Amino acid sequence: MRADPTPESTDRRAPHLPAPRSWTATALFVSLASCGDPGSVTPGTDLEPGVLLSGPGIRITRAEFEPLDAWIQEHDPSLGRKYRAREILDQCLLPIALARRDHAAERARLREAAEALRNGCDNSIELRRRGDLAGGGETAEPLPANQLPMTIRDFAFRPENLGAVSPVTETPDGFMLMAPLEIVPGLTSATDAVHAYVIRFDMTSAPADWLERARRSLQGEPLQVHPDLDGALPRWLRSHP
Repeated sequence: MRADPTPESTDRRAPHLPAPRSWTATALFVSLASCGDPGSVTPGTDLEPGVLLSGPGIRITRAEFEPLDAWIQEHDPSLGRKYRAREILDQCLLPIALARRDHAAERARLREAAEALRNGCDNSIELRRRGDLAGGGETAEPLPANQLPMTIRDFAFRPENLGAVSPVTETPDGFMLMAPLEIVPGLTSATDAVHAYVIRFDMTSAPADWLERARRSLQGEPLQVHPDLDGALPRWLRSHP
């Protein structure tokens, strides 16, 4: 369900939502653990206020990080701080930062297209009317949180949002709009699933291995990291002791 960045798109796809390559922790992330280490990781003494990590062309802010961390704490309080931070950086915020850096022009066009479709679209009925002409569709089955981008989970699993339309939400692969239709309870809130109408605005010009290439581009580059992320960097980004 990928929407092209042109309003005349008539691309119709089956109503399912397979997880794109950077939405979940897959073998891609494991394979990158053998990459070289960055040139240096230093305490972020010179970071701007509100910035947690900074490097060549990338920046991750506290405003991006904290809502994702709060959602994980709420739904699975058994997970420790370092584990939560590592998952957020590895699966979500570092890929988004790298995509912004390397594919800025295409992402600007995709955001514009998503915002144009979202404008004045206040409920699932209107989203479906517009989205059916732009490659949108319902998920084939309810999806658990780990099959959705981290950035959409908080909206997707709030009962008060049923039938409403999400803001334009950034993902590593582009942007998305969602109207949750039904929340299917699991054994715990962490295993709840959502049936939804979704439109994706994914990058199409990036090669299949864009994320792997982008991660490798950080090797040998200096990074500044806030003390709050001490010990929480993904394995592929950590320096050897």
